[in-house]
Amino acid sequence: MRIEKQRVQRINKENTLFQVEIENGEVYSAKKIILATGFKEVLPDIPRVKEFYGKSLFSCPFCDGWELRDRPLAVIANNQKAFHMAKLVSNWTNDLIIFTNGSKVLSLEEQELLKSKGISINEKKIAAFIGKEGMLEKIQFEDETAVLREGGFIATEWKQAASFDSSLEYTLNEQGGIVTDSWQRTNTEGVFACGDTRIAGPSQLIIAAGEGCMAAMAVNGALIEEKFNEEKQNA
Repeated sequence: MRIEKQRVQRINKENTLFQVEIENGEVYSAKKIILATGFKEVLPDIPRVKEFYGKSLFSCPFCDGWELRDRPLAVIANNQKAFHMAKLVSNWTNDLIIFTNGSKVLSLEEQELLKSKGISINEKKIAAFIGKEGMLEKIQFEDETAVLREGGFIATEWKQAASFDSSLEYTLNEQGGIVTDSWQRTNTEGVFACGDTRIAGPSQLIIAAGEGCMAAMAVNGALIEEKFNEEKQNA
């Protein structure tokens, strides 16, 4: 085994082999490909958001909800994720406000249900996050009003982290993740995908590691089958 600390420029399939070209111009041939390049989070275009993200603002209530329990929290989402995320975060606090950043994304029925559970809704346009050393203190709006909050969760957008050119015609799901079966096989023969590059569920290390193990076993099994089939044909 060898590790190349080089960016992949493109991957193409020629007959039964994949040609992998890296940034220094070298080309490697492979019988199988495992894509485990993850995804990138796209944060909303709100001033200072990066200062607080990962310290008092997060994207996963399952991962970071416990640390923020019982505090005045915010759900920041300008799309249909607002309703679902608010329900999840309400498990950690009784003081929750949804901030839609100027968008109207909740139906009347959803608004009524949330309000019946004590969850407030604020549709004002956010001007900035205010706080020190990454710890949120309040959310400032364009009308110069503000609301005190000590943390919260942001509905981020996800996109594929890999930027290489490819002729691999695997299928993508609605979120832009690579579709696989339970053995991490894509619909392109010889191409496997695992971890966050699938964008198909919770983004956690233990899940990604498990999928990587499944992909490795699937590749190993496929190579063994091909070896025996070749020996059978040549017998």
